Amino acid sequence: MGDRDVPGTLLGVTVLGYPDQLVEVEAIAALPAHDCPQPAP
Repeated sequence: MGDRDVPGTLLGVTVLGYPDQLVEVEAIAALPAHDCPQPAP
């Protein structure tokens, strides 16, 4: 990731199956090639 921070998002869930249940969500994001920084030589 170089000098950039890894992005992260926290989402609130208002209703779960039981009070202390935790939910994990995984996602992948992509940018068009012309928006991506080029690797150093």
